[in-house]
Amino acid sequence: MYRLDRAVRDGIKVLEREIVERALVAIQEGMLWKGKKLVSVEKWEKMKNKEQVQHEMLHYIPDGYVSNPFSYSKDEELWNKRNEWYKLYLEFLEERKFPKYGASKCGGCILQPGIYKEYNFDFNLKEIMLTGIRDKKCEIKFPCGVLNIFECPYGQDKNANNALFTLRDMYEIITSALTHAKTLTMLGNNHTFEVDFESNWFEGYSDIRFRPNTWGTVEKNLSGLSLSKIPIRTIQDIYNVLTNRESLDTILEQYLKHTSNYESCTENDSKHLKEMKKSIIDYFVSIKNQIKIQDIMIGNGLNFEEEKQYFKDQERLSEWFEKNDKEYYPFRKGSGKCVLCRKFANIHCTNCDVWVCVNHWREHGLDTHNFKTAAKEDPKVISRYF
Repeated sequence: MYRLDRAVRDGIKVLEREIVERALVAIQEGMLWKGKKLVSVEKWEKMKNKEQVQHEMLHYIPDGYVSNPFSYSKDEELWNKRNEWYKLYLEFLEERKFPKYGASKCGGCILQPGIYKEYNFDFNLKEIMLTGIRDKKCEIKFPCGVLNIFECPYGQDKNANNALFTLRDMYEIITSALTHAKTLTMLGNNHTFEVDFESNWFEGYSDIRFRPNTWGTVEKNLSGLSLSKIPIRTIQDIYNVLTNRESLDTILEQYLKHTSNYESCTENDSKHLKEMKKSIIDYFVSIKNQIKIQDIMIGNGLNFEEEKQYFKDQERLSEWFEKNDKEYYPFRKGSGKCVLCRKFANIHCTNCDVWVCVNHWREHGLDTHNFKTAAKEDPKVISRYF
């Protein structure tokens, strides 16, 4: 009997709690904020998926944070109204300081943990960059354990132009610049290009003993080819760039020219990158003496000593396989010195058996073989390897 009475009392408490919660929601949803009626996030999500209420829902505001408040629409007039509505919604979010909204604003901070391994060419650059603002009065911990800008232990919500967010912007740019340089370096290290200027034919090889990976007309395949002005292969290369003003300037300028070729790169984007370039260089010069090569790690988790040992192990392993395994086929690349500048070259002219670099292939083709422009590709010729 006692257990039955207790179960009844517990059931009544649950029912009362549900009634109170529903009443609070009803009261809350009846409230207005600057002329907009508040609705629950759940109700807003249902409205968002109903095409017939897309205009009507602009009279409401979800009482919480919604990262994507609208569904797609081709109605330009509707989008203009949505943009005006969104400005008001941001004011509402700033006033109410919802934790989820606060967490979303942390995404632009260098201490944000969720983006620590976002790059395929990642090393602990964040930790290195933080050495410039760490001091005894302010111990900055990475990653940050407080994912809410409104409760930031470093006061980053007090000032729009704050250090941790600026460092994140710098981090994005320098990491992208080094990644781009690494990609261009890999292109030079891992490919050989055979060019027949007289027949206007190009073939690209990752291993010169086998069939080409790419082929086609010379102009189409070589016009966009470039190698990094400063090769990035190892931790030593990264350290040299981060601690040398001229090298860092070269890597960043190379990246800026690369991004300017994208259609999505606006004039404001280019202006921002150029402005940030000087700040990045000045900042790394200021922390130059605090950067230790032993502290740098690359994406696979290896530090400087471990990387050197890795290369030695790989070299010994290749030597052992070549001596003991008849079926072992290490990659073979072809390269030499450019016939015009004597620098690294991986473009082989099959007409006169010389090497030319990415900067001089046009000059060699024109002067030696009267190569001026590429003819249209013949589909029958392009498919000769199939």
